Amino acid sequence: MKNIVLAALLCCIATCTWAQAIKKDSLAAIKPGTRINVVVDFAEAAIMGMDEKAFAAYETDWKADKGTVVANLVNGINNRLDGVLTVGDFSDSPYTLKVDVKDISAKSKMVCDARLTGQDGKLYLYVKQVNGGKIPPLPGTKLARIKYWATFTGRSLGSTIRKQYLSQ
Repeated sequence: MKNIVLAALLCCIATCTWAQAIKKDSLAAIKPGTRINVVVDFAEAAIMGMDEKAFAAYETDWKADKGTVVANLVNGINNRLDGVLTVGDFSDSPYTLKVDVKDISAKSKMVCDARLTGQDGKLYLYVKQVNGGKIPPLPGTKLARIKYWATFTGRSLGSTIRKQYLSQ
């Protein structure tokens, strides 16, 4: 029974993802298999209704767990890119995916905007309001839930990038 509920939950999550992609320059200029540097920024984030500094004071494990949140987001993106492109800590890459986290709410979601740019400043893709969909309440701490939401939001972003890339 537990597996059935989990499978239903995952199906719901898979159908609830949403993002609005705005194409700028053609992604066709980026070769398959290219490694793209990723930067995740929480500067403008509202985390459970607080800015990052206030949330870090409230949730003392944030500094230790923030790296896992970022890793889950990146792994979620790569999960959906399926090797067509790869994002990660590639500072020598001529491309950067900047993910601006906007909201991590107690209402079961993480929302962000993302920009894929070249080293010349050319904007290849802008994805607005990426989120993994509203996820039913999960057990665990707020940080444990944020880690789940990061994975689902990363998958949504990865699916959007892959779809835009393959449609070129």
